[in-house]
Amino acid sequence: MRWKKQGCIITLDDLKDVSWMHSHLQLPVPFKLDNGNYRIYFTTRFEGKSLPTFVELEKDTFNIVHKNYEPLLMLGKPGTFDDSGVMFSSIVNFAGKIYMYYIGWNQQVTVPYQNSIGLAVSEDGGISFRKYAEGPILGRSLHDPIFVASPYVVKREEDWILYYLSCTEWIEGESKREPIYDIRYAMSHDGIHWDVPDNNLCIDGKSEEAIAQPCVIMDGQGYRMWYSTRKTLDYRTNRMNSYRIGYAESLDGYTWIRKDDEAGIAVSENGWDSEMLAYANIIKEEGRYVMFYNGNGFGVSGIGYAVAENE
Repeated sequence: MRWKKQGCIITLDDLKDVSWMHSHLQLPVPFKLDNGNYRIYFTTRFEGKSLPTFVELEKDTFNIVHKNYEPLLMLGKPGTFDDSGVMFSSIVNFAGKIYMYYIGWNQQVTVPYQNSIGLAVSEDGGISFRKYAEGPILGRSLHDPIFVASPYVVKREEDWILYYLSCTEWIEGESKREPIYDIRYAMSHDGIHWDVPDNNLCIDGKSEEAIAQPCVIMDGQGYRMWYSTRKTLDYRTNRMNSYRIGYAESLDGYTWIRKDDEAGIAVSENGWDSEMLAYANIIKEEGRYVMFYNGNGFGVSGIGYAVAENE
């Protein structure tokens, strides 16, 4: 699969009339509307906190035709798992409702932050959301002792499968501790209550690597996964160590074979995605795949897209 980049389509300049968007257009989550247009949910930052919103793109030109001017969810009460940030991550259209799985985070003392996974529900087609509960649907546990984040949920005929980031260690960096993580999975019969199996590792974040933000597409007889991979240290400003898009395949959705060389997309020579590629989220359409992703600065430079033909 080879991706053809189409350029950066959403920047902070496009949204300068939304006063509370201070920085970042992070973690694009696409949703195809009945009229063919794309609604792109993303997370922006306001006074150091993370809040979600969306824009709508015209199906042919990818121009912005609608903006949402208020945060879709607010921060949790002090002490709850999402009192410092709410970051949308994965969307499922189910039984007349929209399930939005999100990352909730709060600040810590011994390490910079802790993440958990929450659920928001929409009953008006994804225009507004309410939190399913004040607590997370998946947090740190016997299986995941440090934190979990970056959910991507696949609804199958007989069950649900949740792919997520599991932090395995905090290591000493140049100025602060940095997290290492890999990709694991959990199972559910309702999309709300999750069981975490033993030996649930999908993609191993090795000693000098961190794996984040999976996106999984069921394709024919198997599964395709795209994810973000970086070095554990000096990845924020060092172009050589920053995020790239990785790729893996599976026959059953549980056991994965890494094929990063077949990801089919790389940083550009210059411009908005010349230092970093991160947080890919893919829609499979008839005859093609459409990838929305972030470039430099973890979403500071904006959101772009690429297209691959369905071979």
